[in-house]
Amino acid sequence: MENKSYKVIIIEDDLFNQKALEKCLLEIGKTETIGIYNSKEEFKNLENTKMQYDIAFIDIELGNDKRAGIDIAETIENKEIIFVSSHRELMEEALRIDVVAFCPKPIDKYLLERYVVRAIKNIDAKVNMIEVNIDGNKKTSIDFNKIVFIKINNKDKRDKDVYLESGETLTIKNWTLDDFEKKLIEKNYYFIGREYILLKNYLKSVCTDKPYTFELKDQWFEIQANKDSQTFACSLDAAKKLDAAKKSEAASSSLHNKM
Repeated sequence: MENKSYKVIIIEDDLFNQKALEKCLLEIGKTETIGIYNSKEEFKNLENTKMQYDIAFIDIELGNDKRAGIDIAETIENKEIIFVSSHRELMEEALRIDVVAFCPKPIDKYLLERYVVRAIKNIDAKVNMIEVNIDGNKKTSIDFNKIVFIKINNKDKRDKDVYLESGETLTIKNWTLDDFEKKLIEKNYYFIGREYILLKNYLKSVCTDKPYTFELKDQWFEIQANKDSQTFACSLDAAKKLDAAKKSEAASSSLHNKM
């Protein structure tokens, strides 16, 4: 995400304010302005083109319509919205909508930057939120960054049991491990054969006695003893012991040098 540029649009009818906002955003960095629009009508034309953007900066008063920006914001879904307006008397009404912030005019670049960072955090937080079917075909959204362990459901192999950081367990309907692999950041996970996925960051200890068990966060998970799991458990156990030995040796060396 570090070098990602987030696409923004500006809905503002005053040329001076358009340029001032665009200049501030350019100095802040992190974003790319892909369109500037003067009215509700121009914005409707934008919506018809299905143009993709991440953040909308919206003035409240456009032309003779004193709440045009609020009307526009109420039609926007799944985007971050920042109002930029001198109409402080409309702030309370504007903030009833699900928006990032109300940025008063004249624009304070440092305040604007704080709101841009907040919007970006909101966008990044949504990236790994995926809607899935769970027990009884109910839909829910889960954060794939919060998954600790995944295994094939014992009753129906088409389903997967997903254990979350919170300790909650969900049975997700009709997902393969390949489906999960496409969504997960692979460097943070171990894929054991084609049956289990576990999060590296939470791995505390390994038991190589059959059945093989792993301590993740504050829970123990058991996996079936087969060739894949045996190879994984033994190699991981050896790696952890080697790492522990290296840390102990480094600590002893540091203590000896201090003497």
